[in-house]
Order: sequence, then C-alpha cells, then structure tokens
Amino acid sequence: MRVTKVSYRDRHGKQQHSSKWYVEFVDQRDTTRRIPGFTSKSATEELGRGIDKLVGYFSASGGQTDPALQGWVSDLPAFIRRRLLKFGLLASHRVASSRPLSEHLAEFSTALAAKGNTRRHVDLLTARLKSVMEGCGFDYWGDLSASKIEGHLAGLRQGDKGISAQTFNFYLQAVKQFCRWMVKDGRAIKSPVDHLQGLNVRTDRRHDRRALSVDELRRLLTATTTGPVRLGICGKERALIYRLAVETGLRAGELRTLTVSAFNLTAVQPTVTVAAAYSKNRKESVLLLKSSTADEINRHTDGRTAADLAFAVPPRQHVAKMIHADLEYARQLWLKEFGNEIERQRHEASDFLKYIDGEKRVADFHALRHTFITNLALGGVHPKTAQTMARHSTFALTMERYSHSHRESEIEALNVLPDLTTEKPAAQAVSVLPSCLPEKGQFREERVDSGRLNTKKKAATQVASSPQNTALSNGEGEIRTPVALTGQPVFKTGAFNRSATSPGSA
Repeated sequence: MRVTKVSYRDRHGKQQHSSKWYVEFVDQRDTTRRIPGFTSKSATEELGRGIDKLVGYFSASGGQTDPALQGWVSDLPAFIRRRLLKFGLLASHRVASSRPLSEHLAEFSTALAAKGNTRRHVDLLTARLKSVMEGCGFDYWGDLSASKIEGHLAGLRQGDKGISAQTFNFYLQAVKQFCRWMVKDGRAIKSPVDHLQGLNVRTDRRHDRRALSVDELRRLLTATTTGPVRLGICGKERALIYRLAVETGLRAGELRTLTVSAFNLTAVQPTVTVAAAYSKNRKESVLLLKSSTADEINRHTDGRTAADLAFAVPPRQHVAKMIHADLEYARQLWLKEFGNEIERQRHEASDFLKYIDGEKRVADFHALRHTFITNLALGGVHPKTAQTMARHSTFALTMERYSHSHRESEIEALNVLPDLTTEKPAAQAVSVLPSCLPEKGQFREERVDSGRLNTKKKAATQVASSPQNTALSNGEGEIRTPVALTGQPVFKTGAFNRSATSPGSA
C-alpha cells in the first residue's frame, strides 16, 4: 500500500498536485488499484491500512467481508464504497448506501413473500414502509434518522383525522422490521431505529370491539335467516356464516377460502380444516364443529363439488357493512315487539344489537371471534384450552384482548364476594329471667299477649290482677307467667325488649 498525491498540468501548462491523497494497493487479483482518499495524509494512510485488511480477508475467505470491518465499511464515504464495489472487494447487496432505498424495499418485499406471507400482508407492509420513507424524504440507507421517523409519525397523529396510537405502532413496526432485515442480510451493520418505542395503545383506542350476548346472537341469527338478500347473499347463508364464525372463531378471510373439501361432516366429531396458506399463523388448523352446525353446513353444501367454495363471503371492505345491516334489521324487529310507546323509547336507549354501543365499541364481523373466546371464558373453559381453540401464540392475547365480560356476569361475580358488613343485626329479645329462677318445665305456664305490656301502668295492672303471676320473657315475643310463684314480682319491666331493673335500683 502506498499513499501519494497525483500530479497534473492545468490549462495554463503548469504542474499541479491534487488536493487529495491517493491510495495505491494490490487487490485480490494481484492488480494495482488506485482510489482517492482524503485531504489529510494520515486519514488516507488509515484508509489504506483498512483496504489492505479487506483485501487480505477477502482472499483468505474466498470472497467474504471481514465482520470486524463491516462497521468501518459502512462509515466510508459513498464514492469510496462504490470504487471498492467496482473492484469486486464488496458484494453489491452489502453496500447499502450505494443503492437507493427503493431497490432494498423491492428485495425486502420479495424476501417476505418467499417466507410464505400472503400477498396482502406483503403489500400492506411495503406500503407502510414507502409511506414513511417518502414522508421523511429518505432516498438512501444513510439518510435514515430515528428522530425524523419519530417526528413524521407524530405529525400523522395531529388533527381530528390523525392516526391512532395503534396505527402509529404499525408504521413503526414496519420500519423496524425492514431495518432488522437489512442487518440480518448483511446490508447494514446496525439498525438506526432499534431504540424507538411504540405508544401505549390503551390510551387511544379507536376501534375497540365488544362481545355479543347470547340473546343478541340468537336474535341476530333468527332475523338474518328471514332477512333480505344482501351483497348477493341470502339471509340463510349469512346466518350460517355468522354461526360458524361465533362457534369456531374463524376470521372472515379464513371463511372466504373454505372449500367443500375442507369440511369433514361425516365423522363422529365433525371438523373443518384451514389450510396453512390461509391461516394467520401459517399453520394448518383443524377445528371442531358442533353436530347441529355440521348438519346445517351439510344441507347448505349438498350438490356442490369438493373444489367449490362453501360460502360466498363478501370482500373485506364489505363484510362490516353486511353485519352492520343485519344487526340494524334485527334491532328494529326487536323494538317492534314493544307496543307501548314509552317502553319502546326506553329500550331504544339501550345498546342491545347496536353496531356501536355507548362506549364506542364496535360489533363488526371480527367481534364474532371476540364473542367466541368470551363465551369460552364465561363457560369455564380452561385458559390453555381457550388459547388453543383461539389459535393464539400467547395466553395474554386470548384473555386480555379477546375475552370480554358482560354486566350480568359481573353482577353474579359480585354476589360471590363475602359480606363484610361490620354492624351486627339488631339483637333479639333475650330472657329477663334471672338464672336463680326455677328452670323451664317445673311450673305450669300460661301465655299472655306481649302487646299489652306497653306501659308500666298496664304491667302493674296485670300484676295486681294476678298477684301470683310473675312476668317472664321467653325471647319469642311472648310473656310466660309461672302460676306457682307467689309474692311480689322479682323484676319490674317498663316496655317490651327493654332491660329489666330490680326493685331496689328502681
């Protein structure tokens, strides 16, 4: 390796020296090469030593780039990397800064599709990436800036129609996934956005879903069955689609791909199979069916070939409109049951069968999946079993996002809690008979209505009229008077259920 300056003659014929120093070296093909360095001789010498290490490792490894030099290569000026790329010392796909981001995005999209992702998922992820890159004005990898990305996404949240916290996170996740791929594929040394954090989606929910109650489900299915044709689908078929979704948790996209051959309706336990290519987790799923539902599907698909689609599920953008219309139709039929105008107005204020309730929660098609998981939880199904049936990767996702509680269930749960009242109930009337008196059963007893012992005067009258009777309380709203007792009464009492006082203290 040699560092030198280039001499040349200007247009006046005078000999001049270049402002930059040049590095001369022998590449992996034993060819002498020369590339421009820096105006500083020491910096150019450092560049030359790095190139010598790069050539040595390249020759020894058969064309690989020294991992220890990848950071150094990434920090080199673009014009130097392009020269090293031209000499064959760097692989073209590893020089991120020398190629436009559009080329990396196209190859990233191809890599996603090769891993088995659906075309829709690939297009959605790529569209989010392009939106961020164009919005920030990034053309090359070296342009990426975490602060610019964060600022751009924060700007998208401004205004009444700004994106939600969840959408903010979706865009950020797309960028971070792309940057991780760049590092794993050896195109970059490190991701510039690894430290960025998403927002707390619980503070800004825009599309929360709710679970339908059993009564709502029954009325929805009944009304839909007899309802009009919507989007070219008869009411009976729509009702069967809803029923299958709420009993299996199948998503609209999965239902749309089911063929007649996906159902095994003649087995002891009927099943439906979702192919791995159409399942969200990219795994084949075999789901159990209720026998009554299997019979309905069998009648519905009778006469079709195995390759025919089982249901005419509308496109994604129309599914929500379909169930919205059916919910509104079922609600109107329900309200007509109340002939009294006052009672009808009272029920109109309720959330029963509403597409959007008072808490802004939505009962769209995916809410049927929420209802399925909620019903499993309310039925006492073990959480692990519920997670398996929901085909979720984590238990937390099943319980926290998809499981909902109804007000009636909360009231029932509240009644299970122990009564922690600290005040004791009012004490019942206790016997005023002292322990020294004869035990019960030794004397003949006569019962007198206690209602007559309201005043001292009445009590004295009773005692005077029957000097042999002494007033005794049995604690049950009666006064027992042992006839065999003689002499003065042991106690004088005021009113019923008051403490007796001895003659002396009185």
